[in-house]
Amino acid sequence: MLDRQALGLGFEVIANVKLALPSKENLEAFEKLVGKWSEVTECMTVTGAVDYIIRVTTTDMYAYDRFLREKLLGSA
Repeated sequence: MLDRQALGLGFEVIANVKLALPSKENLEAFEKLVGKWSEVTECMTVTGAVDYIIRVTTTDMYAYDRFLREKLLGSA
């Protein structure tokens, strides 16, 4: 186990992810992308209004905003 605070990763967000079209191919593509993102420390497939819940760990809110814009929303 790593100490997030000691690594300078003190900002954590739990985010809901809803795919535009949750097909088998899109789910697999998303899971492949998430596996490449070091900021995502946990990814859970769920049922209901969203398709995934992800735990994102970054240094601060600004780093999370960059992750959101460049990776999560930029992967559409």
